[in-house]
Amino acid sequence: EQAHRLNPADPAAKQMLDYVTRLLGEAENLRIRTPIEAVMLPTSVVDAVPTSPMPDEFGRAPAYYLDRTTAYRFVAGEDDRRTEYHTVRVLTQQGVAELNTLAVRFDPLSEEVFVNRLDVFDDAGRPTAVGDVSTYYLVDEANRAEDRSRVLMLPVPGLRPGYRIELVATVRSFIQRTQFPFVQTYFGLKYPVRRQAVVVLSDPALLAWSGTQSDSVRRETGSVWWQAVDQPGLHREPFAPEPAETEPSLFVAVKRTPWEGEAQTYPAGLLPMLEVQPLLHPEGAPPLFLDAMHPTAEGHRRIEDALAERRGGRAVPMNV
Repeated sequence: EQAHRLNPADPAAKQMLDYVTRLLGEAENLRIRTPIEAVMLPTSVVDAVPTSPMPDEFGRAPAYYLDRTTAYRFVAGEDDRRTEYHTVRVLTQQGVAELNTLAVRFDPLSEEVFVNRLDVFDDAGRPTAVGDVSTYYLVDEANRAEDRSRVLMLPVPGLRPGYRIELVATVRSFIQRTQFPFVQTYFGLKYPVRRQAVVVLSDPALLAWSGTQSDSVRRETGSVWWQAVDQPGLHREPFAPEPAETEPSLFVAVKRTPWEGEAQTYPAGLLPMLEVQPLLHPEGAPPLFLDAMHPTAEGHRRIEDALAERRGGRAVPMNV
């Protein structure tokens, strides 16, 4: 556990820790009790929550979200986290029944999760209860058999009509990604939402985005973010169109390299398969290394032939 805390991205430490905790019967508990620092929101995002009067329909719902923000922090090979911020006002007994357990989804094959805090406040804003990690439990994602996600279920203690729930939960990848992962968000939830936001703390120059909400982007030094306000509650019917066709959407991904750049980087990525070690050749690099680093049509053919020979005669066309 100590080695994993010092370097959460070390796959060897992670595998050994998983093995030992399974032997001890504590694997499930470990995945949710390892502390993970939350992604802090920029001041501009915190201050952007609307202060105008709420729409009348909010008061007629079983509950509504005051805030639902997801913040991503990404530094290639170093930091890959996302934090979910939920602030929910429960209005009726129906809302209590539906929100007495919250859920956080994650991929157990590449991620771990930690609940930074789960607090309950009464209608006067006084704290009344906090979440207990001993009551949290994991279940499999039930919607699709092929989905490998798991769901961390969080019982909310002492919930009553008029009370407010505040949840902060962080998911961290223990795989050292070199690129920001693809993110898709649909704005709007089961209950009305006062403010829903997506924040990405990473170099904006490396990112691209699209979707109906993409034009609302707000750029700052080291971050970009989007928000939608006063969204009505969504009620999806059977056989309804896909969310991307009917709901405000946002898609964020790493910016694609131009084809000229791909032509340079793709052949170089094949070097490990060719077992070429250029550092061992300070005077003159092997021909295949030169072909990969300075691609030409003839060089591509030589690399294809070498890969085909290693794969038992099957060609690996490069098409760059």
